Amino acid sequence: MDWHWSLYGLCLLASAVVMAVALMMVWPRRGAIGGRPLVGLLIAMLVWTLAYACEAMVVGENAKIFFGTLGYPGAMSVPVFFFLFVVEYTQREKWAPQPRWLLWIVPAFCVIAAATNSLHHWLWTGFVPQPGNILVYEHGPVFFLVIGYSYLLLLAALAILVVAFGRHDDSYRGQFTLMLVLAAFPILGSIAYVFGFSPFPGQDPAPIAFSVTAVGMTWATLRQGLLTVVPIAQESVLENLHDAVLVLDAADRVAMANAAFCDWLGIQRRDLAGTPVASVLAPWPGLLQTVTSDRDHTDVFLEHPRARHVDVQRAVVSDERGRVRGRVLVLRDINALRLTELELRDANEKLTAQLVTIQTLQDGLREQALRDPLTGLYNRRYLEETFGRELARAERENTPLCLLMLDLDHFKRLNDEHGHAAGDQVLRWLGDLLRARLRPGDIACRYGGEEFIILMPSAPLEVTRERAEQLRAALPRLVGTASGNRYPPVTLSAGLAAFPDHARSSSELRRCADVALYAAKRAGRDQVVVYSERMGFTPAPRG
Repeated sequence: MDWHWSLYGLCLLASAVVMAVALMMVWPRRGAIGGRPLVGLLIAMLVWTLAYACEAMVVGENAKIFFGTLGYPGAMSVPVFFFLFVVEYTQREKWAPQPRWLLWIVPAFCVIAAATNSLHHWLWTGFVPQPGNILVYEHGPVFFLVIGYSYLLLLAALAILVVAFGRHDDSYRGQFTLMLVLAAFPILGSIAYVFGFSPFPGQDPAPIAFSVTAVGMTWATLRQGLLTVVPIAQESVLENLHDAVLVLDAADRVAMANAAFCDWLGIQRRDLAGTPVASVLAPWPGLLQTVTSDRDHTDVFLEHPRARHVDVQRAVVSDERGRVRGRVLVLRDINALRLTELELRDANEKLTAQLVTIQTLQDGLREQALRDPLTGLYNRRYLEETFGRELARAERENTPLCLLMLDLDHFKRLNDEHGHAAGDQVLRWLGDLLRARLRPGDIACRYGGEEFIILMPSAPLEVTRERAEQLRAALPRLVGTASGNRYPPVTLSAGLAAFPDHARSSSELRRCADVALYAAKRAGRDQVVVYSERMGFTPAPRG
């Protein structure tokens, strides 16, 4: 097989080398979005370019036809792979036919037509030899069919890029611009060949132009993140959001609403575009108020079509001059959150009620623990807890504190003659008497058996003595009246001591009152005696 080296053939070989290098560099990134179609595009361009290089430099009509036929699979695959790359890269897969193999019907038909052209001459009808080992094809009807199909795919890809350019911000527009420019080179080369304006007479410059495309895409892949930073279509993002989104223009007309918004409100999307928001949201006045509200967050209850609580986030879209260009409402379903809050509130209320009940029970138990069950007065334990505190307060506030010790006279005789039930009843009557006659701040305790101690804060000694005399005089009348005179007269004796007149400690004050009580017993009972040092007990001096 003879070869004739030509400038066109050498350019094609150089282009093939460039494409091979580009393929090796892009191959590791084939798993990225758009990576597989880009690899397929580079392989197709490599096959096309190598076949055309051999066709250009081989000598002989049959050899040229052979290599020219080998180039058709690559040449016809290029526009298909480029289209698939663009739709995948821009996330416009819905624009591609389904199933995808439909795109390969025309290329497959062209390859078969090329292999069998000698039988029907549909792809080329003849040849016109030219000086310089050039063979110019006379194209048949199928050639123009496949050229038209290729141009259609390329123009569709360019249209998708133009649309994507307008829909995305500046961060992605550089990539779209680069791809538009790179796609223009082989398209212009192919147009020049078809219409006879090729810089290589009778030769297709498109494969050479594709080397520029290959270099540019490889550079963009490695340096500009072409397959790494992939633009995600705004519609896809919004459609896949669980939150409802409503976009308004400057005139408060609906510019866009995602599927969640339409589903939540039961609105047909086809009726929304360009509709004033006031009419769209009329059934939901609370939601409509958020459009012009100054608040960024608002909780709104939607009653229908399904009752739900939503958190409405409002954002104003402005241009660089501060002019309002639109508004965005994002509705987040917080129904579950509200239900949880209500459940927590109910649980807290129940817990609070239980705590109150427990506290009440505890208070009741403590009260029972500090009360004498027979008389209802405080017991000795409570006296011990309180005595020191009251004495300290009296000392701190420089006020008197009187201690009155009571004892029922001949109580054992009463129990022996009338039974313990009668004795218990008398004790209860005494408890009733003390509660009725004492001040609210006085503390009456059953000290033990028939003995009682009364603490009387801030009460002068003489006042306390008068009150003690009243209690002593009232008890016999109470017992006689209550018992119907069935019981003998019941009297009591009392000993009285005061802080700071007689003692300054709780133990000494109690001792002084006890000494006074025994003095009353010795003096004949049924009387109140105030402690004095003559009774034989002198508290230790303090300080």
